[in-house]
Amino acid sequence: MLISICRIEKKEIVYRSWGKVGARVGARVGQELGQELGQELGQELGQELGQELVQELGQELGQELVQELGQELRQELVQELGQELRQELVQELGQELGQELELGQELELGQELGQEGIRVGEEEEKGE
Repeated sequence: MLISICRIEKKEIVYRSWGKVGARVGARVGQELGQELGQELGQELGQELGQELVQELGQELGQELVQELGQELRQELVQELGQELRQELVQELGQELGQELELGQELELGQELGQEGIRVGEEEEKGE
């Protein structure tokens, strides 16, 4: 009886020591696998999130840039067209006014000539 108990106790001790070694090996393997998987998963998730973030930011920045450029271009275009139209309008009005002034001067000359003709005609009648 004592012999079998000793043997069982020895096997128990052996199993216990192997169990401790197994636990240590399992813990170490688990840590290494966990680190490797964690790194791989972290890299993949980081890349995916980075790509999504870059796409979203790119779209937002692109939209803002397009809006700002569109507004600036519209303002510049409106200013340029406004200046051109003002210049054309001023030129046309200036030409029209110049023509009217010329016509007005011609009318005045015509009136003066007509009055002079009337005066000359009256003097001739008196002189007869």
